[in-house]
Amino acid sequence: MNWTSRLLLTVLVSCFVVGCKPTARAETPGEIPVQALAEVERLQRVFGVPLTTYPAQAGEFTVPAASALTAAKLPGKPLQDDPPQLGQVPVYPEQQQDLVDPPTYQVPGLGTFRFRYFNNEMAFGRDHTWPMNDYSSVHGFNLIAPNERDPQTITWMPPGTRFPRGFGIGRAGMVKSLGIEDPERLDLLVDLGEEAVIEGLIKAGTFKNHDPEKYDEWYLDMEEGCPNRGTLRAKAFFPKEGTPEEQAAFEKKWYTGLAMILYCPIEAARRLGFKDLCIYGWNPDWWEADGDPEQDYYWQNIGKLILPHLDWVCCCNYYTRPSIANVAARLCDTDSNLRYLNTLPPEQRKPLRPFFSNQFIHYVPWCYLAPATNEEMQATTALQAFTQYDGYLLWCNAVLANDQSCNDNLPPPLTKDVKVRFRETYTAEQEGGGAREFRRYDLISVLSVEGPQVRFQFVDADNQKDHGLGADYPVYLATAEDLTPHLLSPFECLQGMYEGLAMAKQVEWTLRHGTIVWDFDSQEVHRKLLPIERHLQAGNLHVVATYDPQVVYGKPARDVLVRDFAGVEGLNLTFPTDSQVRIYLVKVQ
Repeated sequence: MNWTSRLLLTVLVSCFVVGCKPTARAETPGEIPVQALAEVERLQRVFGVPLTTYPAQAGEFTVPAASALTAAKLPGKPLQDDPPQLGQVPVYPEQQQDLVDPPTYQVPGLGTFRFRYFNNEMAFGRDHTWPMNDYSSVHGFNLIAPNERDPQTITWMPPGTRFPRGFGIGRAGMVKSLGIEDPERLDLLVDLGEEAVIEGLIKAGTFKNHDPEKYDEWYLDMEEGCPNRGTLRAKAFFPKEGTPEEQAAFEKKWYTGLAMILYCPIEAARRLGFKDLCIYGWNPDWWEADGDPEQDYYWQNIGKLILPHLDWVCCCNYYTRPSIANVAARLCDTDSNLRYLNTLPPEQRKPLRPFFSNQFIHYVPWCYLAPATNEEMQATTALQAFTQYDGYLLWCNAVLANDQSCNDNLPPPLTKDVKVRFRETYTAEQEGGGAREFRRYDLISVLSVEGPQVRFQFVDADNQKDHGLGADYPVYLATAEDLTPHLLSPFECLQGMYEGLAMAKQVEWTLRHGTIVWDFDSQEVHRKLLPIERHLQAGNLHVVATYDPQVVYGKPARDVLVRDFAGVEGLNLTFPTDSQVRIYLVKVQ
């Protein structure tokens, strides 16, 4: 039976149930490993989350929705047996204080916790972020960007806190420092040789402004991109009159030079004492996110040259715009990069830590810098842990008009072209008569601010023509004083992030050491905007997470039907979903 036919057969009256043939089977059932069993027992004892058991035979069952771990069960409960604590925190200068009580990023009643098997990095900079970084150090993050502080003076964060640092290096400047006038002639780096390039970068003082002893890990920001072969062949220096063999040889040489200008700075930095090094601006699936690693020219001829020089791998995995597809897209990107890395023997693989953000920072004009939703942040953090990546990295330094003094505990200042979202229902008058009721997460664009009067338009993400912006669409009116308290601050969605991490913490051994079960193809889930299910198995314990992204956008929840669960023919389990992540514990015997 094909996927479409199966989908039609699984439509229920009150919910949309999705099922498809698993792309990979679970591991052979056995007893629950002792570490996973300890997590199960703690979930039962602390949160009342049961282990639901089903017979290893054909049958139709619905897993009780109430049996799942949800964020609502977290407040007031100990999230680990030895919770981390902050020491004596100094009084910060005013520009680094929250100035909001309570801060909008804090989850009321959420206990403190840290991971043992994941490395989560909080990489925020700018003003009014030091208290948030402190909070992060005891709420799931063990790597904290100092943000203009000397790491050696930070003594109040828990033992084991590490401090990362990143800085930018331009490809053109590096190439010219090596005596090559045309920064595009990367083929000439091959003629110089790897050793000469490394020594030349050191001699040129590429790293002179950075102290390798001050920080625990580094990423070199080299966002130069990589032209595909068609673009390379159009360059003036490409040997267009050469034989096919000569052209192929030049192509290979040029891309080898590209790899060198990315990994030679890593090796130069390592010789100077820098440690735990990574490249920001490079990732394994650079050209073809849906590609086959074995057939991907870039990966085979460039990526594999770069990877051995890195201690860890990052990739850009940012939200781009308001969309039901946001969480699924982030999972697809991580899955794709891990798929590339996992084609290598285990000893050659490197840990993957993607960069995420709480705002739309890809310069899409109609939504630029608007915050993500709490639910998307919760789902992204919780479900990414099911990919078996190395950890979650939150970065954001994109603020309104590059104003580093903005306080993200507050909505951004209302100025022309700023994009903001509502945090609650709000009714605004329409210019020329009438009114509109805006809902939570509705996005608006400010047209003008004249005195107390704010003129704005509703941004329609589904309108592909002009997104509801322009002279043909209604304009709404409000005073800044009345409108501002109803708008989201960029930090509010961090509550969902901390909740997602706290949920993953409860099953972290299983998430890190279990076996991924592919009940659904993540690309298919993304393309068809289906509800999301992730599944890991340890022995005969199954940890299953669900999330339906469309509920956040006002549509009904759809249950997820997993056919032949755990490889048992005819055992079909239905898992309820919601706008909140649900984590189920299931045993088949």
